[in-house]
Amino acid sequence: MKMRFLGPFFIFILLVGLLYKGLNHDPAGTQKVLLDRPSPIFEIGTVFEPQKRVTEALWQGKVSVLNVWASWCSVCEAEHTLWVDLAKTQDRSRWQLVGLNYHDPLENARHFLSIHGNPYGVNLFDEHGTLGMEYGVYATPETFVIDQKGVIRYRHPGGLTKPEWDRDVWPLIQQLSQKE
Repeated sequence: MKMRFLGPFFIFILLVGLLYKGLNHDPAGTQKVLLDRPSPIFEIGTVFEPQKRVTEALWQGKVSVLNVWASWCSVCEAEHTLWVDLAKTQDRSRWQLVGLNYHDPLENARHFLSIHGNPYGVNLFDEHGTLGMEYGVYATPETFVIDQKGVIRYRHPGGLTKPEWDRDVWPLIQQLSQKE
């Protein structure tokens, strides 16, 4: 009779152990996976010209900020005001803002930008999330800084705030743009 309960008991112990390990896993480690590595190779359309093909050559020659967003993402909507403000106020001669619309129908992406404004110089369209997966995106929004040679130098999962921009992103853009 005691043997009948040993199997479920060991399965329970195994599950508790796996749960404990998962809860103690540091997800911040995933931020570093692509750092200091070349951007993934891609060929993708844009939100306003889906047939036009854009490649990773987009990163060459200018520091780029890649913002992964979606119209269905409430955090993206809140963060979007930062991008619109920066597009109006920040010197863009040293950097470009590129959007990556992620897992979104084209009509929804266009509608979102028509209502909230379009701060992006280029807005890549990733309806099925394929390119986002290449970047390791696991939720929107996410922001990447990519240097003039196409190397990923910074990753910020979640919504970016103005203080984080001022403290982390803008100094990095200035530093990278001086290395031209």
